[in-house]
Amino acid sequence: MEELKNLKLFGNFTSVCNSIASAWILVIMLIMMTDILGRILFNHPLAGTPEIAAGSLTAITFLQIAHVLRTGRHIRTTIVQDKAGPRVKLFLNLLTNVLGLFLFSLALISLYTMMVDSWLIREFDEVGTIHIPTYPVKTIVFGGCVMMVIQYLQNIYQNILFVVRGK
Repeated sequence: MEELKNLKLFGNFTSVCNSIASAWILVIMLIMMTDILGRILFNHPLAGTPEIAAGSLTAITFLQIAHVLRTGRHIRTTIVQDKAGPRVKLFLNLLTNVLGLFLFSLALISLYTMMVDSWLIREFDEVGTIHIPTYPVKTIVFGGCVMMVIQYLQNIYQNILFVVRGK
C-alpha cells in the first residue's frame, strides 16, 4: 500500500511541476506581448525579452518532461510496434525504458558538477541587454533529469510486474 502512495505522491509532484511550467508559459507570453506592444506603440521594447524567453524554454521543458513520460504523451513512431505481437511490444517498451533510464542517468552524472559549480560562482548569462542567472535553470534541468530517472524506474518496475503477474 505504501508503494501505491509513493507512486501517487510522485505523480502529483510531476503534475505540479507541469502546472508551474504551464503558468510560466503564460508569463512568457505576457512578457513577449509587452515587448511587442512596447516596440510598436512606444518604439521601446522590453529589455531582455529574448534572454528571458531563451532561458525559460529550457526550464519549462525540464519541468514538464517527466509528466509527459508519466502520462505517455511523448511523440513516438509506432510503425514497428503496430505490427508487433504482444511479447515484442512488451520487449520494446522495456527496452525504451531501460535506454531512457541509461541516458538520463548519464545526464545526471554530467549535470551534477555543472549545476554545483554554477551555484558556487553564481553564474550569469551575460549575452544581451540584461544579466540572467543560469544556476536556477541548471538546477531545474538537473531536477527534471532526476524525475525522469525515477519515472523510468517506475515504468521498468511496471513492465516487470506485467510480465510476472500478467497485469
